Amino acid sequence: RSHPNYASQDTVFDDIGQLALKNAFSGYNVCVFAYGQTGAGKSYSMVGSPDDKGIVPRVAMSLFEYIDKQKAEHDNMTFEVMTSMIEIYSEKIRD
Repeated sequence: RSHPNYASQDTVFDDIGQLALKNAFSGYNVCVFAYGQTGAGKSYSMVGSPDDKGIVPRVAMSLFEYIDKQKAEHDNMTFEVMTSMIEIYSEKIRD
């Protein structure tokens, strides 16, 4: 965390997650893609840890908080949320 290029989970969410949410709230499909060498921190940035959640759980929490708020304000509003997450490692896909 002391490395000059380190970005906290908060920073990653603020820089990428908020934009993804804005587009999702506007009705667009959203994709977040992490690519890099082994050990670069892709899984940590995407998923995080129980004490330091990554972008995926943060976006999910924010998305469902938004949906709950909208449903409380608009009786006839409906939402559909579909997600998919895969990992490609050593040319093998894990779903």
